[in-house]
Amino acid sequence: MAQQNPQFNLRLEPEVKAWLDVKSKQKRLSRTWLVNNAIKEAMRHDQQATAQK
Repeated sequence: MAQQNPQFNLRLEPEVKAWLDVKSKQKRLSRTWLVNNAIKEAMRHDQQATAQK
């Protein structure tokens, strides 16, 4: 099955990648899922802050 989501290279600082590696193993989730989820949370926070202005 072909991948539908666009891909790009992302450089992470070593401590950020290490943290992602640990969290992904602990939660049994992929690094991709964790990064997407964190960005979606930031998007929601930004949208709420923008709506309150």
